[in-house]
Amino acid sequence: MSAEEAIFVGDHPMNDVQASRNAGLQGIWKRNEHIPLQVDADGVIDDWGDLWRLIRSL
Repeated sequence: MSAEEAIFVGDHPMNDVQASRNAGLQGIWKRNEHIPLQVDADGVIDDWGDLWRLIRSL
């Protein structure tokens, strides 16, 4: 699998989402109530149950 085919899901905008995107993966942000920002991510989920739906749409 290439990096472009992989995703990384995390709840921190820089340490998880941006770092994974910098490595060539798709960065998915699990929205975190402690970080009320708009995050530049390849996808955003509010609940782990949303992950499969998002993966199918990528």
